[in-house]
Amino acid sequence: MKRVLKAVLGAAFGLGLVAASPAALAQASYPSKPVTMVVPFPAGGVTDNGARIFAKVLGEKLGQSITVENQGGASGTIAAAFVKRARADGYTFLYGTSGPMVAVHSLMKSVPYDTLKDFTAVYGFSETPMVLVVNAKSPHKSFADVVEFARKNPGKLSFGSPGTGTAPHLAGELVKINAKVDMLHVPYKGMAPAMTDLLGERIDMMFDYMATIEPHLASGAVRPIAISTDKRIPGLPEVPTVAESGYPQVNLAPWTGVFLPAGTPRDVTQKLADALDAASKDPVIVEYTQKNGQRPLNLRGERFTRFIESELVKWKAIIERSGVERQ
Repeated sequence: MKRVLKAVLGAAFGLGLVAASPAALAQASYPSKPVTMVVPFPAGGVTDNGARIFAKVLGEKLGQSITVENQGGASGTIAAAFVKRARADGYTFLYGTSGPMVAVHSLMKSVPYDTLKDFTAVYGFSETPMVLVVNAKSPHKSFADVVEFARKNPGKLSFGSPGTGTAPHLAGELVKINAKVDMLHVPYKGMAPAMTDLLGERIDMMFDYMATIEPHLASGAVRPIAISTDKRIPGLPEVPTVAESGYPQVNLAPWTGVFLPAGTPRDVTQKLADALDAASKDPVIVEYTQKNGQRPLNLRGERFTRFIESELVKWKAIIERSGVERQ
């Protein structure tokens, strides 16, 4: 009897050792140390500011601190490539945006990763509709005014952007394509110089984000005339969408989401997704997103993956129709 008991206990102990292998323990205790969130743009910008607020709330939900690491450059591909090469253990993830995760595949001849194959799409956080603004002194009071002037004066209406291939530029190209008008695109090295020229009446209009135009709206220096998506935004409920003005195909908004390296254990991915979902619904995040004209996506796993697949097709079509050459 003693021999049988020893054998049973030994087998049970052996099974316990198997169940408690280092990999299994690491996954079960995730996260047991600080987590790094890689942001694909420099510190101080709109994306970085939002990422840092989100990181603080997410850290509270995970029970671990989140270290924000900025790796700007090459349209965000440096950061994405870095996360692709990171250990697939859940301790390094990308705060990705539509630029490096979607648009670059149609803008660059060579991208060092495949968004669908090299990453696990964990959670789609939010999208940020753009606001079409003109100088407060502009004669254009509505989107219809802009289209009418552009049709009567081909090539004379100018719109600024933070650079060729950026979302504000492509939103302008969508307007040109769908309204069948000829407008002059003026690219800048960032939003700030573009806004400076709009305020100085050197360009006629530009698509920009609520977070950056808010001070100019408050001072009355600029006038909002349209929203780039099919739904109005809480911060400017009186401003109609371009779709409402008769152009439903003009529907474009950059977005943010979280990505892990491909091969990350499923239970780790699920734990991070649960925390991300809880963080996105936290009052601090809800207030921040509404204030900045953002809309929650709240897309998990496969739903987020399908969304990315559709966005790859959408952005590719816009870029190709706009005639932007691959760099």
